Amino acid sequence: MTDAVNSGTRYRWQRAAHTVLADLLRDGAAHDLPPLTWTLDPGGSLAGEADSSTYTPAEQRAAVQAWADHIGTIVESHPMIGRREQLYAGWTVVDTAVTGSIRATLLTAELRPPAEAP
Repeated sequence: MTDAVNSGTRYRWQRAAHTVLADLLRDGAAHDLPPLTWTLDPGGSLAGEADSSTYTPAEQRAAVQAWADHIGTIVESHPMIGRREQLYAGWTVVDTAVTGSIRATLLTAELRPPAEAP
């Protein structure tokens, strides 16, 4: 099976998304938004993640909501197997057709390791 989209097109999509990412990073710093882990896929989509190694579940939720509010999108909550919750906020930059998401996978209190005693 041959790929109908050539490499040159995919690189063009990635360059457009890279420009959008630069704007998001600048906005994040200017508006004191929580830093996210950003991924740029070969199709030019961006994903920002509030990960559990950096943030507590409450901080993850707040980070996703802050970015969604900034971008102007709605956060969806999806329960997952294993008592996890997936937060997702999708968006598209109309001028460039770059798509993206802000997301986090939250570990419920029952599955988190207990806090260490002081």
